[in-house]
Amino acid sequence: MLLLVLLLYSCFCSETSGAPLASYQLSPLKPRDPDTAASVDTNYRSTPEIIWTCLATTFICTWVSVHPNVSQGPRWWDNMRDRLILFGWTLLAPELVLVFAYRQWEGVRLLRKLHGEEWGRVQCHFIQMGGVVISHEGQVRPIELSKVEENKLDKVIDRSRVVEAEILDRSKGDELSKGLVVIQTTWFIISCCARAIQRLTITNLEVITLAYAALNGMMYFFWWDKPLNVRLPVEVEVKVKDTFDRVSREEKSEKGPEGERAQTILDIISLPWTLARATMRYFARTTSKLSGSNIKNVNPLYYTFQGLDQTIGGEHRLKGMLTSFAITSCMASVFGALHLIAWSFPFPTPVAAELWRASSIYSAASPWLILFIAFLSFWAIADTSSYAYKTLASINKILILLYIPARVILDS
Repeated sequence: MLLLVLLLYSCFCSETSGAPLASYQLSPLKPRDPDTAASVDTNYRSTPEIIWTCLATTFICTWVSVHPNVSQGPRWWDNMRDRLILFGWTLLAPELVLVFAYRQWEGVRLLRKLHGEEWGRVQCHFIQMGGVVISHEGQVRPIELSKVEENKLDKVIDRSRVVEAEILDRSKGDELSKGLVVIQTTWFIISCCARAIQRLTITNLEVITLAYAALNGMMYFFWWDKPLNVRLPVEVEVKVKDTFDRVSREEKSEKGPEGERAQTILDIISLPWTLARATMRYFARTTSKLSGSNIKNVNPLYYTFQGLDQTIGGEHRLKGMLTSFAITSCMASVFGALHLIAWSFPFPTPVAAELWRASSIYSAASPWLILFIAFLSFWAIADTSSYAYKTLASINKILILLYIPARVILDS
């Protein structure tokens, strides 16, 4: 949907191109003259050329670069569903997916610290992403890594079943394909920087794509060793039942509160509000899983290893939440600040220009304000039932809700 909006925006708003500096007055982009194409200035680019380059780069940043966990369903559309969900989140909130990639990178580092450096990064990524399931007498379950005691991973998983070469053979990506994606996005960033240095025209669509491309490099850094698009896990048999029961994880459904069905006239009238609340709960739950504030996350799609059970809780939980919040705020702020490049660009109307500038400032500043209020709530106000705590929590919710329209304005 966002790509369609960008396409229509670029097609019908030809006056949105502009210069990076207000002191230089540049003319709008003009179509190339076929008779003088050989000697035409590099500032003259066709609209389809700009749209194609931006859409291709955005697709690379939101679909090709995303490394989903192993789907727990055996059917091909289960894997496609998971990829589409992450694709949508990368399109709408790329900073959250980047934090998810960081948390998985940190989880691999923690796994190797607890169970030995002999476990390679590729192996740990594969285990963390759900690439290994354990079985006992016909029962097959995922592994709950937080229940595997320190230096006991060898007792649960036979390392000969998770050889790095075989894992890479299952992966749909290698160093060459990942390198080409990085080169493509890097080329786009360099070309935009070069046009800015030469004081050539840059469109708003290119600024939006530049923000996606900038986060793509960091995302690939965290997911470089993670296998790409693995559809089926490896089944490892556990002979001791006590071990199987202790380290396995039963899948839990995530159903919303019951009783929200339209059974009366009043229910039917309030149905839009009920749907709106259900949508907000879904976005809140998913955001908490991607950002790491949900420590006990059992959804395989967003699973990351965050430590052993005895260390999850109390100060560790608070530290993990604040660390995730800080990283999320930093990524969101960078993503919003990149849109400030278009500050002096010409817009169709003065109102559109002011909306863009205000949204850019809010997107860059609000994450740090939200982080500060969260920090103040956790550390300065210990009582979660107090009036002050609830007031700060309500302010944060309002700030987060205002962040959504600001992002919509920037991406449209």
